[in-house]
Amino acid sequence: MSNRAVHNLPRLRFSSEKFGTLPEVPTGPIETSWENGLAPRRFPYVPGAAHEDVEREELFANTELYFINTYQPGLYPGVWATWRKALLSGAIGELTHPDIGVFSARVKGGSYVIAPNVQGGVKVRVSFVESLPSADQPTALEFAEGNAQEVAQIVDESMAAMGIEYPSGYPEVSLEEFVSAIVSFGPLLAAEFVAKAEYMVGTIDRIQAQIDENVEFASSSIEQDLDSIANNPSRSILERALNDLRWIMTQQIKAAGALSRVVKTYTTSSTLTLAAISIALKADIAGIVQLNPKLLSLPSLSPGTQVRYFAAA
Repeated sequence: MSNRAVHNLPRLRFSSEKFGTLPEVPTGPIETSWENGLAPRRFPYVPGAAHEDVEREELFANTELYFINTYQPGLYPGVWATWRKALLSGAIGELTHPDIGVFSARVKGGSYVIAPNVQGGVKVRVSFVESLPSADQPTALEFAEGNAQEVAQIVDESMAAMGIEYPSGYPEVSLEEFVSAIVSFGPLLAAEFVAKAEYMVGTIDRIQAQIDENVEFASSSIEQDLDSIANNPSRSILERALNDLRWIMTQQIKAAGALSRVVKTYTTSSTLTLAAISIALKADIAGIVQLNPKLLSLPSLSPGTQVRYFAAA
């Protein structure tokens, strides 16, 4: 291993749609910190607490940027004026961290001092915080699992009470089992989720059409058939549950569609770290980790390793 491994790391960089890619500047030590979301669980008469590992909280990167002309001519006031606009805005951007890789971030705050003993410019302390690109676009698919399964169970029970069978070609034993099966699809498989959910919506429509056909048939049949089908108390419960389940699935299809992202594969040609791949591809490091969890424990990736990543939007 090189004794100058840190020296060979790429520089910290920051870019955003609003301000573009900012010029590289000399950087001091980069202090990186985070906290793991650990939900405490306490038990009566037991000292201490157990913890559930939920989600890692946001990363913080604190550093100093040297806009001092003795480091490089033109850093102050020219380059500093360009950076100052971005640092004061809090706009979302991509932070290239020398060790972690690329992730979305905002400038949380900063400070600097104009000092008479530093005539060449200013030294600026900056704090970056990892940030979601959009507050109303979560990175996980929030599927209403409990509600959907409860409603699907009502559909199953009401169909059984009315003697209605599932449409031909239906692959599952019940709608409740179908809901349970597609719950396993997360945000990384949004396209697969949409396909399954759309199939379920189509099945719901076919069940409703079957109910309508049975009611129409009963209306021109004997009174006994009319009572067992058209006037069956389970009919209104079933139709209400079908409407509710259709609405739930439609909303989840919309949510999944917003999360659907193109996944590409990169094959390493030399020994690289995940951070280096993130920087080279300009791909968010969080997405690389999500798509390649087994690679996270490796210090470096050997040539020929396939790495999946989210393509830029």
